[in-house]
Amino acid sequence: MKDFCSEIRSGLPAPVYYIYGKDRFFLSEAVKEIKESLPAEERDTNLFMFDFDRVVESPPPINEVFELLNTPGFFGSSRFLVLKNLHLARKKEMDDLVKHLDHYLSRTVEYLSNRLIILSAKPPVQSLRKILKDEWIFTTDRKNIQLRRWIKRLAKERKISISEKAVDLLVNLSGGEGGVIHAEIEKLGLMGKKEIEAEDVYSVMYGAIEGNIFSFTEAVIAKDRRRAFTLLSRIDADPHAILGAMNWKLKDVEKKKGGDFSKAFEELLKSDLRIKTSSGSYPLEELVFRLLRI
Repeated sequence: MKDFCSEIRSGLPAPVYYIYGKDRFFLSEAVKEIKESLPAEERDTNLFMFDFDRVVESPPPINEVFELLNTPGFFGSSRFLVLKNLHLARKKEMDDLVKHLDHYLSRTVEYLSNRLIILSAKPPVQSLRKILKDEWIFTTDRKNIQLRRWIKRLAKERKISISEKAVDLLVNLSGGEGGVIHAEIEKLGLMGKKEIEAEDVYSVMYGAIEGNIFSFTEAVIAKDRRRAFTLLSRIDADPHAILGAMNWKLKDVEKKKGGDFSKAFEELLKSDLRIKTSSGSYPLEELVFRLLRI
């Protein structure tokens, strides 16, 4: 799908946009981009936001939303109506939205330049999908290569360069979460270094602890049982972060020194599933036993 930011740079020419994605951070960034694209003096009068999560207040009835959409902005300016968290809308609200939107699109007049922007954690439901053109639907979900490109752009904006290994580690430790990545890039930008390496990423995210995850992974690779368990006991980090760092380190060793770690990667995946359904450190200790036996 096309980049929604390019649509914003083009002035949002379509009458409707449907933007979906699992990561709330990227959806929030889309709203931020929309807001910043409007002249400051128009944001209070021509930007309307309604949220279906009902944390603060309930959104207005759908027919009132479309009354606003059918009303020109002041002095012929465009109005932008943003519906957030549509995946939380009730069935009647969704049915009303489809009905009103279908009618709106069938009779939209040329002089009306208002825009409806829908945000959701999920793709459009079938009834809504039928009345939306493909070019109006965007996803903020990013493939690995897109995520890496975004990280490099964030670094460049802060006048720092980041190595491929550092990018790889950041993706692994963050789980690919946009908000975490953005926050860590901000920290890296304050380090005073022009070139960021993997060690910098690890240091910023988890500190220079004595028994770090890389040393722990190296001990596992070397089949040094005593050292592996000693280092594991000293690591104070989220289990998912430990697995992510181990995954990165194994790939790094495999690339540099060769070897086949396919079974180790399988064990990491199994442990990830175990951790999601367990508590405490036992799953990781069990992982070490299994890895040492490979």
